[in-house]
Amino acid sequence: MSKDQKDNVTETDNQLGNTSKFVQENAKSLAVIAAAIIALVLLYFGYQNFYLAPRAEKAANEMYKAEEYVAIDSLKDRAIKGDGSYPGFEKIADEYSGTDAGNLANYYAGIAYLNTGKYAEAIEYLGKFKSDDLVISAMATGAIGDAYSQKNQPKEALEYYVKAAESNKISTK
Repeated sequence: MSKDQKDNVTETDNQLGNTSKFVQENAKSLAVIAAAIIALVLLYFGYQNFYLAPRAEKAANEMYKAEEYVAIDSLKDRAIKGDGSYPGFEKIADEYSGTDAGNLANYYAGIAYLNTGKYAEAIEYLGKFKSDDLVISAMATGAIGDAYSQKNQPKEALEYYVKAAESNKISTK
């Protein structure tokens, strides 16, 4: 073996020795950091699977009666507020915020308020609704424009109509 090869081997051994020495000196700190990372990952998955998932399922199950009331014009207030036995969209949106069903309840409540002539409430609930679906998102934004139009606020209505129209533009790049 040549002298250069021996020097390279010695230098590599020294670097490995330094790394080994660092790990030995900081073993407790490294173990705590690793345990913290594992705990955070477990907490995240636990939150998703044991807290959010059951709440989302419960919200979806509670929402069916309010959805039925929407179909009957005379019962739109029950869809929004509930009927005593079943919660309405307002309560579902509030109690299950952070779930998909809670978010959808914001949309339903906003549309129901729009259809009953309560435009400020429609704007409030539709403004809380968020969706990655371009069509539904554009519909909610356009419905906010409808509410402003009904409130005789054409400037705000136009602003939301333009947002709705532009939200579905397909990128040509």
